[in-house]
Amino acid sequence: MADLIDGYCRLERNSANSLIIKPSKGREARHKLPDIPKRGSPSVSNKGSDIYAEIPDGKEDSSEKHSISRDDIVLGRILGEGFFGEVHDGVYKSPSGERIHVAVKTCKDCSAEVKEKFLSEADLMKNLDHPHIVSLIGVIEVDPVWIVMELLEHGE
Repeated sequence: MADLIDGYCRLERNSANSLIIKPSKGREARHKLPDIPKRGSPSVSNKGSDIYAEIPDGKEDSSEKHSISRDDIVLGRILGEGFFGEVHDGVYKSPSGERIHVAVKTCKDCSAEVKEKFLSEADLMKNLDHPHIVSLIGVIEVDPVWIVMELLEHGE
């Protein structure tokens, strides 16, 4: 396992030097551990890596930014049922006129408490931008509440 981690660190740091220090013959223990790289140094930077999701620092309220009109969505067939309700496929017409295939999560028994839990998923998704995470298209907070996200052709 240590060799696997060492190899990964070599790739990330673009270095041929191993982080593993093996004791020399006749020497029992290492006197000092290697220094920990400082945050922000090029050897620790994860910029350009596709294994991290970008989460912006901004705390601004983005609910208006992600609010969309129900009139811009045409629901299709039911894809399945989630914890809160049915999930439909659909087509969303963006403000630019582009038609986007989407998945629409619905909330069937949407009391105030259930609505808060349902929308907490959308709140998390608002700040995520990663190629391996489904993107949030928008939210309709007026009953019936919908979360609209990109549709994965062969996924869940």
